[in-house]
Amino acid sequence: MNTSITGNIRRLIREQGGPNWKSYALTAACMLTTAAVSGLSVWLLRDVVNRVLVDKNEGATYYLGALIIFVYLVKGLATYLQQVTLATVGNRIVASSQMSMFNHLLRQGVGFFAAAHSTQFLSQQSFMSNSVRSALDLLIGTASRDIPTLITLSVMMFVMDPVL
Repeated sequence: MNTSITGNIRRLIREQGGPNWKSYALTAACMLTTAAVSGLSVWLLRDVVNRVLVDKNEGATYYLGALIIFVYLVKGLATYLQQVTLATVGNRIVASSQMSMFNHLLRQGVGFFAAAHSTQFLSQQSFMSNSVRSALDLLIGTASRDIPTLITLSVMMFVMDPVL
């Protein structure tokens, strides 16, 4: 990876991620919960097929059904909390970035504004603020949701059928 890219990522995490670490920790916990519950739902699906469909165990239908409802309720709540927290942090980051850029624009002289149209400043400010948010969302999503989900589902695959 290019050193300027890693330097920018470090700076981004330090300047924007650091002040919001508690919210990102909550988001990461919710994403890890979602990944774990995804693995559990695969495990439950095996039991549904084996106990309910193959063995025709009527009693298993009730407790597996209740367990599936509970698992997906947990997954839904974790996903909802993750999305709300991530959106709140993202809005905070966009507002902070826009304020920083606006303060920078206020320190500029008249010649700076004469060189370009005001819509250019507005569009650049909006794009850059949302880019900061998107980059952090991508980092936290990949590290806390996608990679653990891949690991969880891979482990479940090998545990459930090691012959593969």
